[in-house]
Amino acid sequence: MKSGNGTWWPQWIYCAIHIIMLFGFIPIPNIALAKVGVGGSWMDRLKGVSRTLNGFVIPIFIVWIPGAYYLEKWIHRKMKALNVPYFGSGRTEWFWIVVILFAIPVMAAAFAAWAGFWVLLVSYAIDNEKGAQIALKWLAENWRLFLVWVGMGKVMAILGQIILKSK
Repeated sequence: MKSGNGTWWPQWIYCAIHIIMLFGFIPIPNIALAKVGVGGSWMDRLKGVSRTLNGFVIPIFIVWIPGAYYLEKWIHRKMKALNVPYFGSGRTEWFWIVVILFAIPVMAAAFAAWAGFWVLLVSYAIDNEKGAQIALKWLAENWRLFLVWVGMGKVMAILGQIILKSK
C-alpha cells in the first residue's frame, strides 16, 4: 500500500500562518489568514510553501494521524465559506483566521482518538478484554491527564523531527 495523499497512512496535518518580511527583515504576522494543509513532512511542506511567498509560513498547530489527507479535505469543504484565494504553493488552502476555531479542535480530537485507540489496543493485547475495560475506564475518568499525556507526546514527536532535520 502506498503512502501519501489519497491514502489512510498517517501524515502531518497542520494550521499555519504567514509571516511577511517587510523590507526583507521586519517580520509581520498576517493574522487575518491561516492555512490548513497536510504533508508527509510538515517541515518540508512548509519550506516549500515559504519559498513561494514573501516571508515564511510558521505552524501554529500540528498533529500526525492516519487519514490526515481526508481530514484536511473535510475541513476545507466545511470551511469553504471562509476560503480566501491567496498566492504561492497551496494557494487554495488559505482561510480567514477564524478557521482555527474549528480546525484545531477537530485535529486535536482526531489525534486524541488515534492515541486512545492505541492505548486500548495495547491494553487488550496485554490483558484481553479486562485490560481494555480497565484502560477505557481510566480514559473516561482521567481524560484531562490523558490529553496532557497526548500533548507531551506530540511535542516530543515534533521536537524529534526538528532535531533530526537540523542535522
